[in-house]
Amino acid sequence: MYTIPLQLIQPWLIFDKQTYELDVFDAAARVRAKFYFDLIDVCHYPPSRIVFDVLVAGGSNAHVADIVCYKDMAHNKPFLVAKCREDWVHDTAFSDTCERALCDARSLGAQYAACVAGSRVRVVKVSDGSALTKVPEWNGAG
Repeated sequence: MYTIPLQLIQPWLIFDKQTYELDVFDAAARVRAKFYFDLIDVCHYPPSRIVFDVLVAGGSNAHVADIVCYKDMAHNKPFLVAKCREDWVHDTAFSDTCERALCDARSLGAQYAACVAGSRVRVVKVSDGSALTKVPEWNGAG
C-alpha cells in the first residue's frame, strides 16, 4: 500500500471507502500521475497552476482535457494542455489523442499541447504547429 499525504491527493486516485489506496492497475492514471510529477520535478511547474479534468467546450460536444497548466494564479491563461493515454496504445490512437490535445489547446487558447502515452511524449507549439523535443520548462511567467 502507498502512503500519500492528503495535500497530494488528486483526481487520478481511485479511493476505497476505508483505505485510500492508489489504483495501480489503472494504466492511464499512472501515466497521468507520472506526467504530473515530471511537470513539477523536471520542468519546475508550480503545483498550484496545474489543474486536472478541465472541461473544454467544443461546439455541441464538450470533453475533458486531462491536465492544464496555467500562466496565472487565477487559472485564466492556459499555457499547456495535455491528454494522457495508456502506454500500450497503437500509433493511430496516439495520433488521434495528439490531435484531440491540439484541438483542446486551441479551444482554451494555450500555447502548447502535449500528448502522453507512457514514455511517448509529443509536444506541439499551437501557434505554428511545430513539434518540440521536450516539454517547455516553466519560465515563471504570469
